[in-house]
Amino acid sequence: MRRALILVVLASCYRDAAVAPPPAPRAEATIERPGFVWVRGHYLREHERYRWHPGYYVRERPDYVYVEGRWERHDARYVWVDGRWRRRADITIR
Repeated sequence: MRRALILVVLASCYRDAAVAPPPAPRAEATIERPGFVWVRGHYLREHERYRWHPGYYVRERPDYVYVEGRWERHDARYVWVDGRWRRRADITIR
């Protein structure tokens, strides 16, 4: 039972895997919107090619900070890790 739960969690975090590195992110113009957070656009792999997914606004969550999604290299593959909300109290600034 525990092994199945771990697999489900990993599957939801890692959305995509690719051998070739992703292109550099595109520049996006944004405006400040009180009460909202900008989630930057990013590339995802679709049918063996990278496709740009534009950024968007999400409503702020009190006492939380949005951590951007990112591409990580795992062995010879690149894996997309979705962005997520973290409690502000759990963040340490160094």
